[in-house]
Amino acid sequence: MAQIKFVHRDEKEVKLFATPIISFNKSKKLSSIDGNDVLYYINVQEAYRLKLESFCDMNTPYPVDSGYCLINIPIIRGDKSKVLSNFNKL
Repeated sequence: MAQIKFVHRDEKEVKLFATPIISFNKSKKLSSIDGNDVLYYINVQEAYRLKLESFCDMNTPYPVDSGYCLINIPIIRGDKSKVLSNFNKL
């Protein structure tokens, strides 16, 4: 019988080198009526996949879809998700 060994790495704080680009189908934009205040929401699974969970407020879900959470940093909504961080250099 094969044995499985679990190795836990202590994750350090993510350092971003550029504004994250999140795909349109994995992010939502909510703006005020006058357009001055803009809030961005990101899919929770996408936030964990891109290691952006430290920048997210998981207690503030999107009003219509609870699978999205508030992200506290500005993002660019594009065609594909891409993050330049210190984890990409490993």
